Amino acid sequence: MGAIPFIGWFPAYLVDFFGSLAGSSIAFLIGRKYGYPFLQKIFDQEIIDKIKHLKIKPHREIEAVTTLRIFTGSLFLEAINYGAGLLNVKFFSFFVGSVISHIVVGIPSFYLIGGLFDLNNLIFGILGLAIIIPIFLKLKGRYFE
Repeated sequence: MGAIPFIGWFPAYLVDFFGSLAGSSIAFLIGRKYGYPFLQKIFDQEIIDKIKHLKIKPHREIEAVTTLRIFTGSLFLEAINYGAGLLNVKFFSFFVGSVISHIVVGIPSFYLIGGLFDLNNLIFGILGLAIIIPIFLKLKGRYFE
């Protein structure tokens, strides 16, 4: 986001988008290959326990990955990337969910941050959060057991 004032919000977003997809995909494959022993080296036991107890409904994988990536903090986002392979999420579902979540969060974020340099769009960011948080709280039971 720091590049927005220099190259504009859309080119900055594209760089972030492709970098994020590459990094997330690599993390997914590392997690799948090396499993929980590897995750225990980079995350604390609390995060590992959350991953182990997370049950994603098989027919809702794309939606679950998208929802988790949109509504979790950055540390748990990394845990999702590494742990998704251990949760029997198919790579295709993980990748599609990652793309959707990045578009849903990334484009508005980069656009609004770009607009903050004009100080015109701050109200839209606040309204967006006020709308998104209650929706997640209402729908979380749809995706997770």
